Amino acid sequence: MCGIAGFVGLRPLDRQKRRHLAQVFSSVWAAHETRGRDASGALVRRADGRIMVFKTPGVTSHIVKPVTSEVVEGDHVPLVVGHTRLATSGDPRYNVNNHPF
Repeated sequence: MCGIAGFVGLRPLDRQKRRHLAQVFSSVWAAHETRGRDASGALVRRADGRIMVFKTPGVTSHIVKPVTSEVVEGDHVPLVVGHTRLATSGDPRYNVNNHPF
């Protein structure tokens, strides 16, 4: 099982709206932990095309701060995707087994 949450931005958001987006995204993402607690990951695509990937064995709380900081501090974040995973195969301690990104 797994849980996936995402956001696609169609227009630039000011800092206050990005902060609100980060709060909503982290809440929804954390709610998906019931679908899997073995690994968490997120991808943030910034307006300049840079892709930031965050991965960790374990729950979202291990990486929620750097992900939300990237969302709030970015000029415009057109894409954010997060996931949680329950290990059904492979060792959950190794990121190579855990993440689709």
